[in-house]
Amino acid sequence: LLFEVEDLTGTCKIVVSQSRFNDKIMDKAKAVLLDDIVAITGKVLEPYIIAEDIEWPDIPVIREKKQVEADVAVAYLSDLHFGSRHFLSKHLKSFSDWLHGRGEARELAGKVKYICIAGDIADGIGIYPNQEKDLVVKDIYQQYKMFDDFLETLPDYIEVIAAPGNHDAVRRGEPQPALGKDMISSDITLIGNPSYFSLEGVKHLIYHATSMDSMIASIPHASYMHPEKVMVEYLKRRHLSPIYGGNLIIPENVDYMVIEEPPAVFHSGHVHKNGYTQYRGTLVINSGTFQDQTDYQVKQGHVPT
Repeated sequence: LLFEVEDLTGTCKIVVSQSRFNDKIMDKAKAVLLDDIVAITGKVLEPYIIAEDIEWPDIPVIREKKQVEADVAVAYLSDLHFGSRHFLSKHLKSFSDWLHGRGEARELAGKVKYICIAGDIADGIGIYPNQEKDLVVKDIYQQYKMFDDFLETLPDYIEVIAAPGNHDAVRRGEPQPALGKDMISSDITLIGNPSYFSLEGVKHLIYHATSMDSMIASIPHASYMHPEKVMVEYLKRRHLSPIYGGNLIIPENVDYMVIEEPPAVFHSGHVHKNGYTQYRGTLVINSGTFQDQTDYQVKQGHVPT
């Protein structure tokens, strides 16, 4: 396998071949993406480097885990899609009822003090061709009014933190600004996409993960069935949109897609599939959806959670 790398001094071709001394080198090489930042260890044979190992920036292996004194819980949601004809209103009402202590696991429900929403609150308007056929509410303000009505059903002591996604009423390019009060009038914390925030001293990173589509298309064995594995690839690269041009990025003086600090919790959505794992001290969560399978997903063979 041959690929080219560059740094500030010039370019070089990297040769990777199967090695009985390092059986993982070929798998690593196949996972290298366009525009990845990597460190290559190997032998220099001009004009090539024969690779012996490939490393990404990655997060530290050992990190001190933050312990929270208060016995509280957080609910992680995303992809509600208010306004869609596939919106699962009964399921969301069941969630709200559970928070009020109606149903099983009442003790756990009473501990929920925060709800984090990782984007796609509304289904939006004109997000994809012929979307109007999939909408029961074709007014964006009414879609967010439905969200406000849902927030009123939640217990008063729960704090809600919400970020936008690619279906929401902000610019499509990332990083996305927070939703405006002209859309959501409820007293909740509105943040951008991506964002860092802290709950009870625990550092969270929230990102809707629009770039996951290009990541899954480019990394061998990556799939929509296991979004948490793709999220680990973000952490390895310390970047939330590593493939330049894979999805729309707004030029800024600072690259807000860089993962500057390893979070204790990394929360995403977008692909409508629940998944979670631990990676080097970070709890990785993709929170599924409250939208039933769409016609497009049927064609793709994608079954949402």
